[in-house]
Amino acid sequence: MQKSAYKTKQQDFLISYLHEMKGKHFTAEDVRTHFETKQISIGIATIYRQLEKLVAEGTLQKYFIDEHSAACFEYSGENCKAEVPHFHLKCEQCGNLFHVECDEIQELSEHLQKEHGFAINPFRTVLYGICNACKALLLALVLIFVTNACGYAKSKIKVISTIFPMYDWTREIIGNQNDNIDLTLLVGNGVDLHSYQPSIQDIAKISTADLFIYVGGESDVWVKDALKNKKNKNMIVLNLMEILGDSVKEEEIVEGMEAEEECEDEDEEEEIEYDEHVWLSLKNAKVICKAISAALCQKDSENAVKYKTNLSTYIANLDDLDAAYSTAVKSSSKNTLIFGDRFPFRYLVDDYGLKYYAAFVGCSAETEASFKTVIFLAKKMDELDSNYIFKIESGDSKLAKTIIQNSSKKNAQVLILDSMQSVTAKQAQSTSYLKIMNENLNVLKQGLK
Repeated sequence: MQKSAYKTKQQDFLISYLHEMKGKHFTAEDVRTHFETKQISIGIATIYRQLEKLVAEGTLQKYFIDEHSAACFEYSGENCKAEVPHFHLKCEQCGNLFHVECDEIQELSEHLQKEHGFAINPFRTVLYGICNACKALLLALVLIFVTNACGYAKSKIKVISTIFPMYDWTREIIGNQNDNIDLTLLVGNGVDLHSYQPSIQDIAKISTADLFIYVGGESDVWVKDALKNKKNKNMIVLNLMEILGDSVKEEEIVEGMEAEEECEDEDEEEEIEYDEHVWLSLKNAKVICKAISAALCQKDSENAVKYKTNLSTYIANLDDLDAAYSTAVKSSSKNTLIFGDRFPFRYLVDDYGLKYYAAFVGCSAETEASFKTVIFLAKKMDELDSNYIFKIESGDSKLAKTIIQNSSKKNAQVLILDSMQSVTAKQAQSTSYLKIMNENLNVLKQGLK
């Protein structure tokens, strides 16, 4: 398997941003948003790795203000520990963090040292309170909370799924008539899985969940911090990649594919990256659904029989669709897909013995392919006599169309396979995993003609 090329361009961008933010607080999501506005492609996982490295080197300070907040960082120069000590004010309502250098607070610090023999660490000192903007809102929120708390005799079982496939599997196992379960789709605003970072409200929801289901890949590096101080100590956590174990595949670079840029040291051992798009395998779906059903039965034993019955029905539907895919591939005249996009369908093509060529790996943040990659994929279209090129549901068709224009297949069509990475909460109410996978099957049949 080809390794990613060593480049420092992204690291240079990051250092430049840190200089701009000197003395200010920021999160990994702030960094990602900054680069996105400048049309610079850096994945959130890469940003996390580099920030953690700078923390270890002492260039950044990292703060975990409370259990409801994502980690924030502060850059104070190449030797931040030598900077003037300062304190932080944390609004307990809105979560805003204020940087304070105040002589009176400094005098308090000196008093505690002199009179009480206690030295305050100013880099870890946070004073909690409420900012003026939140005082009026707080009273209203308390009243709403009290009203709601008095209105429920029995709490619902809270189930949270990060993305749509697990949300829909859980919905199918629960069934249509079950008022005992409160099921939430966490990433339901259309943000791509690879770009998502939880808000303060999201982390608060997760903290009290009875069952939390997430993928467990590189895009979910934020989960570890989110679960550190969970309030529900009896929470069941399902990590899809842990459930699947040895069935999880390493991310691969196939011939002609752009290697994702990484800003790693030359002497640093390259980490193995795993393909996290496990839900696009119907075979994996069956394994994961069984784990979800078992967790629901553990949390709600009164309805265990119902969950097991619904699971059996759903597994049968997955089996039927799995068989339909196998039949379609065996009866097709072609067995290779050409993707003018990133490629998250590794598990699907491996399940049915299909081959593929693509511009980028599934988790890539890149959008601009090199001329070399465009020409390679265009020649593959000619070589394989392909009248179709594929892309995923998000983004435009610019790259796919460029590849077509550089091939002899000027009338080739662009087909879309849905990877279900950014299904919104609204869309989730009118579609399902089986429906989308059936639609993908029809697209696949056409593309393999």
